Amino acid sequence: MNVEIAATVIENGILLGLLLWLIYGPWQETVADILRQKLFEIRDELFDLASEREDFTFDSPAYRELRNTLNGMIRHAHFITWPRFLIFGWLTRRYQANESSLMDLIQSIEDPQLRDRVRHKIQAAVHAMIVSMILRSPILMGVLMLGFPVLIFWHLLSPMRLQRAYLAIAKTAAREAEFTASLPS
Repeated sequence: MNVEIAATVIENGILLGLLLWLIYGPWQETVADILRQKLFEIRDELFDLASEREDFTFDSPAYRELRNTLNGMIRHAHFITWPRFLIFGWLTRRYQANESSLMDLIQSIEDPQLRDRVRHKIQAAVHAMIVSMILRSPILMGVLMLGFPVLIFWHLLSPMRLQRAYLAIAKTAAREAEFTASLPS
């Protein structure tokens, strides 16, 4: 082995180490902080809704439970990773056949316009969680970048199949949000 090859190997090792440090250090914290900020904004919008409305007050069970769920998501944003998501999805699919209690709470809101606004806010929180899981995983990002043309082709063949897959992911993410809200601080 000559000196040039050894220097190249050492240089590439150092660069790979720096890349791994960047991905599993500051990048993870940055994505978790961005997720928390988005969840703070959604929680603030929910607060504004409760302050404006007389039928959706700070004392209503729906508001309190939704706020507690968002607080749990904020508190445990650094735990939201795709391996945990897959394990949680597998466990909840086996033991929980009914719809998410978050959606039941939203359905309990009588005013349809308010119910839609609250549903959109919770869906935005779930979407933020899903994007965070993708951005925190270099493996998942690589798979999605390589698989994106396949997803487009799959969608062109059957748009409903892709939508059902996304809804299954969103339902599992909502259940995980409820679970993380119940974890101790």
